[in-house]
Amino acid sequence: MKLKIKKRTLIFVLSPFVLGFLFALFGLIFIDIIKFPIDLSQYQPRELTKIYDINGEEISTLYAERREVASLDQLPEFAVNATIAIEDPYFYHHKGIRLKAILRAFVHNLKTLSVSQGGSTISQQLAKNMTNNMEKRLVRKIKEAFFTLKIEKTYTKDQIVELYINQINYGYGNYGIALASRAYFDKLPIELTIAEAALIAGLPQRPTYFYPHRHLERALKRQKTVLSRMFKYGFITEAEYTIAKKEKIILKKQEKKKRFAPYFIDHLIKQLVVKYGYAATFNGGLKVYTTLRKDIQESLETTMEGSRYQGGLLTLDPKTGGILGMVGGRDYEESKFNRTTQAPRQCGSAFKVFLYTTYIKYRIGTLADLWYDTPIHFPQLEGTRLPAKKLEIEKEETEEDEELEEEEDEDEDDTNTTEEDIYKLIGWVPRNYSRFHGPTIVYDAIRQSINIVALKVLLSIGVKDVIETAHEMGIKSYLKPIVSLPLGANEVKMLELAAAFAPLANGGYKVEPYCIVRVEDQIGKVLEWNTPQKKKVLDAQTVYIMDWVLKKVVESGSGTRAKIWGYPVAGKTGTTNNYTDAWFVGFTPNYVTAVFLGNDDPSDTLGNKRAGGAVAAPLWKKAMKPILTKEVPVDFKMPSGIKFLRIDRSTGKLAGKSSRRTAKLPFIEGTEVTATSKDVSDKEDLLMKRLKSVEWIK
Repeated sequence: MKLKIKKRTLIFVLSPFVLGFLFALFGLIFIDIIKFPIDLSQYQPRELTKIYDINGEEISTLYAERREVASLDQLPEFAVNATIAIEDPYFYHHKGIRLKAILRAFVHNLKTLSVSQGGSTISQQLAKNMTNNMEKRLVRKIKEAFFTLKIEKTYTKDQIVELYINQINYGYGNYGIALASRAYFDKLPIELTIAEAALIAGLPQRPTYFYPHRHLERALKRQKTVLSRMFKYGFITEAEYTIAKKEKIILKKQEKKKRFAPYFIDHLIKQLVVKYGYAATFNGGLKVYTTLRKDIQESLETTMEGSRYQGGLLTLDPKTGGILGMVGGRDYEESKFNRTTQAPRQCGSAFKVFLYTTYIKYRIGTLADLWYDTPIHFPQLEGTRLPAKKLEIEKEETEEDEELEEEEDEDEDDTNTTEEDIYKLIGWVPRNYSRFHGPTIVYDAIRQSINIVALKVLLSIGVKDVIETAHEMGIKSYLKPIVSLPLGANEVKMLELAAAFAPLANGGYKVEPYCIVRVEDQIGKVLEWNTPQKKKVLDAQTVYIMDWVLKKVVESGSGTRAKIWGYPVAGKTGTTNNYTDAWFVGFTPNYVTAVFLGNDDPSDTLGNKRAGGAVAAPLWKKAMKPILTKEVPVDFKMPSGIKFLRIDRSTGKLAGKSSRRTAKLPFIEGTEVTATSKDVSDKEDLLMKRLKSVEWIK
């Protein structure tokens, strides 16, 4: 008796707390339900992001869940009915929850000691997909029930089933009926037959178990069940049922597709994730319109396939900076490292472009200037006072025609010292691989890529101005003020080097490389729209002089293997020590294409004589010939203020009757060679004066 009284007392005491807990639990759930994003204008199923090329053609998709959304008017009625027949045949007659079905499933599963039957309606399953699966089972189930009722009250049956068939997984990451149709039959949903629609409708129960590409017999058995239920519940006629059962199912052949433009897509993804986050990038249903041109990308990929060497190819639109094509390695499956954007490498004599652009830009000299291709010994500055800045002496590359054998000490030099300072020369003496050419005009030094002349020209300009020019044109990497600067001793990335050539192709404007034109969200709202960023950095006359002489590099110099008959092409080769890196950066008024070859291990050389002109220039031609020959040839425009004169290449003076080696060279008005012009040998005299003022180490 006392025990019963104690139990009643305990129940009486605890009841308020239990009821309070339940009320609190339901209150929290109710508040959460009120906040539930049930408005379909706010709620969007996760949808794959689509990537388009510059012409609006789809080239790739991004997804964590692959999904395409299809509206009911894009689906045959029997495709929707197939799902209803197998999932919830009384869908149009209940209010979201069928207690009888739940009880029947519970009894069946209890008898069989399995979970082979479910009692959920389509509305319940939709609610389940839209709730937090990480919550406790009790809380989640209560929420699902409330959400189901709210969904049924708020939306029509057609809206509910449309959302459901775009939500569910049809196997191996194919979410939504539209994607399933393409994955299994290579059809749009509207093109499906009853038999095909029935097979697709049967997959969501156990997508992996019924996956038709691996378990076709299981999938067909499940399909027969779907067809039987469609007939049983009046969704198809007996004749349709009979025909569908006999129809032979032909699945789309599975092909392991090679990813298109994988290095470009990776480069793009990095930018999207930074700006929009991972979720929006991979399942936000974004539409990303890019600068990529499919034909150019295909040509670059074909060119790089099967290459003996590792490397990269990159094409920019010099007028905008848009990336038209990008290949960051010979095989993406072998290495996903993008050598066009991630690999700092020495660019060899390709850097001479910035040296000579500075030379012309500041009117320091002309293509007719005479320099002596003779031995030179570079000093380490050890002055009577401590220099404010020092100029390092570093070993740099051999070049394709005039290969240099160099010995290196860790030397430094002062860029801000005066001539009265006394310094000592130490151990870097560049020597030509074959021979020295003696008197050489700048035109020939550029065309043949002669290093000794480039180094002497640097002394006449100063390192600071050359670095400034390189940065103004588009080089972003830090450039050390070193004597071997024009030989490409500093490391730069391929993308910045290609961009820095763009001002020579577009009339003097620096451009910023970019890959995204615009981004739209799921409903077509524009999230981002990019326009070219341009800045004038070179005058038209300087640009023309450089374009003209760099065309000669391709016509008759170190880059002849890039020549495409009938199409004006300008460019510059580059090679580093021991043939570790080989470059060719070529351009027309419409394209800048850079080719880099070099193994990831710097100690692994390309091989003897594998210079930029020998191995990189031919790849440039292979990549760009299919593109250029489809277009009308376009030459670089000559601005006003340019005058051509015939020059004696042995003296740098106006050609006379006895001149044997001549060339007709362009000059900026006011800089042309005349009978009274200062003897160009004075420049060499000044250089020798500077060298004689230092003490030579015996």
